[in-house]
Amino acid sequence: MKKVIINFVLLFAVLVLVAGCEGQFDNAEQLVKAAKANIVEISVDDFKNIIGNEEYVLIDVRTAEEFAAGHIQDAINIPRGLLEFKITNKIPDINTNIILYCKKGSRASLAAKSLGQLKYKNVRSIAGGWNAWVEAAPVPKKHQMPEEVKQMVSVSKKRITEITPADLNGLIKKKGNLVIVDVREPKEFEAGNIPGSVNIPRGLLEFKITKKYPNKATNIIIYCKSGGRAALAAESLKDIKYKNVKSLAGGWQAWSKFAAIPVPEVKAVVGAAKKSITEISVDDFKTMVKEDKDFVLIDVRQAAEYAAGYIPNAINIPRGLLEFKILGIEKDKDKDIIIYCKKGSRAALAAESLTKRLEYKNVKSIQGGFLGYTSDPGNPVSKPIQEKKAGKEVESVPKVALSSGCGG
Repeated sequence: MKKVIINFVLLFAVLVLVAGCEGQFDNAEQLVKAAKANIVEISVDDFKNIIGNEEYVLIDVRTAEEFAAGHIQDAINIPRGLLEFKITNKIPDINTNIILYCKKGSRASLAAKSLGQLKYKNVRSIAGGWNAWVEAAPVPKKHQMPEEVKQMVSVSKKRITEITPADLNGLIKKKGNLVIVDVREPKEFEAGNIPGSVNIPRGLLEFKITKKYPNKATNIIIYCKSGGRAALAAESLKDIKYKNVKSLAGGWQAWSKFAAIPVPEVKAVVGAAKKSITEISVDDFKTMVKEDKDFVLIDVRQAAEYAAGYIPNAINIPRGLLEFKILGIEKDKDKDIIIYCKKGSRAALAAESLTKRLEYKNVKSIQGGFLGYTSDPGNPVSKPIQEKKAGKEVESVPKVALSSGCGG
């Protein structure tokens, strides 16, 4: 009996040890390997077979700059650092078939795991990512709007009324007599749309609008991807005597940025993260600066947010790249690391990842993020330095030697 008890105690100790080690990794490569063991990966050939045979939403989780340089046709861009906060607005149905990709497959693997935590049931990641796709398939030339079309759109915009996403949001909240028309193609509409909008592709608009909305005093808001098609459509409706037609400036792209509001599931994930990390107030942070404490300050917002203004001496590593770049910045896992984002949510998830997964021991997040810091106009803010080179002004920001890790 005594031997049985001893064996049981030993077994229990082993289980505790294993449980304690679960989820902790020395580097991003180990973290990705663990994620891949719990998600579904498909090859480029598998994805090619899916095209045209399945309904799906394709999401590129790379940065906006990478996406702009080239992407798979019909993909929408939600950088990994923003994914949990935007996905439920764009794709509220957790049964949607979602296919993710990044540069090499690593960020997409971590993103797929995160969506699983948000209860999305049909998420797959493309093995090898964009690099594998480019190797296997020709990359289409980036679409450029012809100059003549640009001029046509410009003329139309002078004849119509445009409103901002904030204006539209205000109209929606008033719950008045409002019709929102998405003039993009059905596939674009299905990939994500403004709640309550109806899809009438621009090519069919004049033929369908009078049957669907015969009252020409109806308040109609039109939008497309970025504003061009909507401007032409609004002008056309004006020509057939619709009196209250407006176009959404910046279209779906502008609305997507405006409407990135966390939903309860995301709030729960962020809330759990905040309970597992150390948060400090802006005053605590300022005290550390005043006392000349030795720490690394990391801004995990997107590059464009950082360029618009950042806390002095902060380096920018967007949250989606953090696990892949951090060892190139700070290998000492005992070093004090302070993280911030816009409001605190992304920073909480980032701090949790560094603490729980990569075993950094002294990671803290600034409560309220950059907005909390700048709420006091007396707090200094840095901006990209304007330098003159060869007679031209160029922007420069603090340069950081990043590791050449996979960053996939």
